Amino acid sequence: RLNLIPIESNLKEKVSSPLKTVVPPIYELLQQWHGLLDQLPYAVALQGIKSFAAIISRIVSQQQEELKHKKSCEE
Repeated sequence: RLNLIPIESNLKEKVSSPLKTVVPPIYELLQQWHGLLDQLPYAVALQGIKSFAAIISRIVSQQQEELKHKKSCEE
């Protein structure tokens, strides 16, 4: 036996609320960081960046020395 179900002809999408955009937590952190960087005196920021670059350079040099030492020990 076949059951007939009436279909409403005025079907419209029912949207209860517009989709919310989800902002990752890191976004807020980066926005605050950017704002604080804008407030830093130029000389202080530049010195900090130079110090950080010098530290990274020293780490790279040290790792290269360690790799050379490791290779010489393996031979």
